[in-house]
Amino acid sequence: MNTKNDLPVMMHRLLRAGVKLMSEKGFNATSLGDVCDEACVKRGSFYHYFESKDSFGEAIISYCREADLQACKEAPFYKLTDPLARVMGRLDFAAKFYADKSREASGCLLGAFSHEMSLALPGFRTACRKVFAGSMADFAQDLIQAKAIYAPDASFDPDRLAILFLSICEGSMLLGKVFGDPAVVQNSIEDFHRAVEALFKIDSSNVKPAPKVKTEK
Repeated sequence: MNTKNDLPVMMHRLLRAGVKLMSEKGFNATSLGDVCDEACVKRGSFYHYFESKDSFGEAIISYCREADLQACKEAPFYKLTDPLARVMGRLDFAAKFYADKSREASGCLLGAFSHEMSLALPGFRTACRKVFAGSMADFAQDLIQAKAIYAPDASFDPDRLAILFLSICEGSMLLGKVFGDPAVVQNSIEDFHRAVEALFKIDSSNVKPAPKVKTEK
């Protein structure tokens, strides 16, 4: 799936409409007619871009993932050379990212699709698994490098810590939706942030001197 800037205008509008409606009503309860009406696209034009509703749903998953990846790559932490700085910068970024109401719909959508459709449609399960596995692997790599430098004798497992972070994000988004309180997500990430600080013993008196943090040009 190309980035949204590379997509044909009508395809982009359909995907945005799908994200909005399916986040609100779910996949099954959203008709293609609803999507076309929301996108102001003629219904016959839908099949010029997508073979079926199922393929449209899988495209939405990729669309959301590409949008999130692009936002992540444009964030300041992504270019830092020190892995611990990237770890903590990622958490700071995530707290602000999930608090952004403009992306609230897409943030809930992958979790909703996983719950609603992954058992019924193998294609959805594969697409959702790919997204979540990619997120965990990316964070785990920074954690592995940071642990090797700053906490080589610590007993925590970077891979399991990355899974925990994803679980916290997805679970708190669900609870935030249930309680009608988006702050649940931000608060949960901030609590995880403090836990990671404790694991790495981040304190001016006991942290090893860090390599100079630079940004790539």
